[in-house]
Amino acid sequence: MKNLSYKFTTACTLLLVVISVAISSCKKYIEVPAPKMNVGRDEIFADSSATLSAVLNLYENPIETLHVYGSLSSDEVVMPIESIIGSFLSAANTQANKLNIGIDGTNLTPNIITNLYMPLYSKIYNANICIEGITASSAYSTAYKNQLIAECKFWRAWSYYYLTNLWGNVPLSITSDVNVNKTLGNSTNEAIYIQIITDLMDARMLLSDVEMSTEKIRVNKDAVTAMLARVYFTQQNWPAAFAESNTLLSSSTYQLESNLNNVFLKTSRETIFQVQSVGNTPNITGATRIPSFFAPLLGFALNSHLSPSLLEAMESGDRRKTEWLANFIDFNTFRSFIYPAKYKHANTAVNGNEYYVMFRLAEQHLIRAEAAAHLNDFATAENDLFEVRNRAGLTTRISINDLPTALATLEQERHLELFTEWADRWINLKRTGRIDVVLPVTKLGITADYAWQPHQALYPFSVDDLRVNVDLKQNPGY
Repeated sequence: MKNLSYKFTTACTLLLVVISVAISSCKKYIEVPAPKMNVGRDEIFADSSATLSAVLNLYENPIETLHVYGSLSSDEVVMPIESIIGSFLSAANTQANKLNIGIDGTNLTPNIITNLYMPLYSKIYNANICIEGITASSAYSTAYKNQLIAECKFWRAWSYYYLTNLWGNVPLSITSDVNVNKTLGNSTNEAIYIQIITDLMDARMLLSDVEMSTEKIRVNKDAVTAMLARVYFTQQNWPAAFAESNTLLSSSTYQLESNLNNVFLKTSRETIFQVQSVGNTPNITGATRIPSFFAPLLGFALNSHLSPSLLEAMESGDRRKTEWLANFIDFNTFRSFIYPAKYKHANTAVNGNEYYVMFRLAEQHLIRAEAAAHLNDFATAENDLFEVRNRAGLTTRISINDLPTALATLEQERHLELFTEWADRWINLKRTGRIDVVLPVTKLGITADYAWQPHQALYPFSVDDLRVNVDLKQNPGY
């Protein structure tokens, strides 16, 4: 694969470049002195400051476009093609999940590759180099090495989770050896998940109990546990999903924010792990790019609006309608649109109070609820569902006495609670096998000439990659 081979060939060089960039933002995680520059790979990992900078660089790009593509591909957000960001993302085709593929199947837009596939693999490339370099180094203590290796393994697992859920049988690389990686073909979904779980288990074992950040912006054991809960949930390993989510919910460390406006603030008590956002200059933090994707550009140009099906699913009295949504009037058409507004600070030139929330407690309630229902523990499922709904202002308890009721209710609640977050709706429609039932109905009429095709549940690989690497096979249907 051209991109894979090229990335690994140049990864060491890139590390030398990104370290200098990362140092300014890394200081927000922990104060570190500037490392030696213009040195070889071995020398980088002989310098503890350079090593730390290389690892912290994994935090620099949380790939927030996952929010956008996941929402467009599912039935959450409509982004008009005439909008500036809509044009950039080829959104009209993405929301229909056609991804600008021409009649002959070769005219693939590079946007989905550029904005998701390549950044995810970039994290993996850099994590592999760091793991190898840190493991081989004798320049620092075992505890220091373990901490950094654990963080690398977390990010590698996190990246592969999204790659396999978006593309399916992606190449599996756990080395920086160019000769190995340049001809990697498709791995199996099972093999990828084995690696994901292995990395997460290793990470949790290697991490110490000493917190590296007071703002929850460095990977710790709870962040790994939250990721494991998500992984087991997607695999439908109900006992394991229940156990991991129960560990977090049984802790007194986190609690649901009673005020929905506080959920996505960097001080939220609900947040398990978040990534510090960096603005236009190294001194600016707390402003994410998420509002700029969804909110009207400069306050007057429509970027996106929520799908009618999502709005119709919200009950009267649901505070998420008033706290997490906003209204926009298009003065060209005088039509009123509702758009997502979970994150509100869009000015990246001014310090804000929002970070990228990676894991939060409400998700763990919904994971445990569904796992409990599959394990015939309907009382726990009902209680967890009530916790999330009650926080949203819906005080009527829904009775859950059987699995079909539980699954239908929890699918809806998950959609209402986690909309536009980390492609959750897109991934879970596929997990439950409901995608071929839901999307033909909810997306009908959103896009002209829309017709759902089951193979679109997976994104296609790049034509360039397929041309260069004969061992990589295209997903069926493309």
